[in-house]
Amino acid sequence: MPRCRLPWSEDVEWSPEVAQQRFQQVLERVSKYDPTEESHKQYEEIFKGLTEKADDILPDRIMMVLGRAPPGPIHIYLFNWLCAYIGKFLLVKHYGARPAGWNDRIRWYRHYDMLRDYVEEALTTPTWMELQ
Repeated sequence: MPRCRLPWSEDVEWSPEVAQQRFQQVLERVSKYDPTEESHKQYEEIFKGLTEKADDILPDRIMMVLGRAPPGPIHIYLFNWLCAYIGKFLLVKHYGARPAGWNDRIRWYRHYDMLRDYVEEALTTPTWMELQ
């Protein structure tokens, strides 16, 4: 019986260049996305200027999985990681570190939820994103 070759398996080769290229593909899709939800419109400018490199945003583990993932529809675990890390990166970049005060923290988490939702919507609308 053939072995299941998961993207994080040791025997699956990957290259940082492929991971970087795929991350640029993700950023391009997110930055060109026109949000359909009115609540996401206020975040549109944040995403339009995305030019970061994967090394600046993603941990090595996600880079490895992105570089090892097979071409085709993006896997749900990779999708979730990308949405979370892009959302968190932009949250800290535009709204600062997590505040100490309770009321400020609620607003901060609300921004995080909206940024993450924006990325999720961009990667699934009109169809699920496919890696090259």
